[in-house]
Amino acid sequence: MANYLQKYYDILGLPSGASQSAIKKAYFKLAKQYHPDVNPSERAKEKFIEINEAYEILSNPALIKKALYRTYYAKQKKQKTQGTQRQRTSNHAQKARRRASMNKREFIKKTPKEILIRDLKRMLDYFLVMIFFFMLAVSLLTFIWVREEGTSAGFSFFLSGLLFTLIAAAVIFFIPITVIIIHYFRTRSNSDS
Repeated sequence: MANYLQKYYDILGLPSGASQSAIKKAYFKLAKQYHPDVNPSERAKEKFIEINEAYEILSNPALIKKALYRTYYAKQKKQKTQGTQRQRTSNHAQKARRRASMNKREFIKKTPKEILIRDLKRMLDYFLVMIFFFMLAVSLLTFIWVREEGTSAGFSFFLSGLLFTLIAAAVIFFIPITVIIIHYFRTRSNSDS
């Protein structure tokens, strides 16, 4: 913390912890030497600004305390932030390792048959959702067609649309299931031999 104030003491050419009277004397001496009216150079102007800043800080004990507090607080906050960040990173790494080992254990525990059953259940879920939306679309189209045409042939149109939907969904559903089952039996027969 003293390093923060030391630069102001150095600007005034004083040792650290100099008295208020010594600070005042050094300020007036340097201010006369570097004042822009006396010394018009650009470097003198910059030096005069530094001297004023140093005097303003060092001549006011409240500002010294505030500067020391800010410096100390900033340092503490930085250390705390770095510690928190390291802790978060460590926690994330631990969670990732646990998830990876858990996934590996789950994967090792499952037999090909269990994996096949899981995949087939997922396919069935997709199939049922697909059937529902196809039937909804056909019903909506039938309703619109009957309303526009004003015909009583809407029910037969609905049945033919529903039949088409079921056939299309069955084809879309059963081709991947057939591929999965064939793959299962091929890998099973390869592992048996």
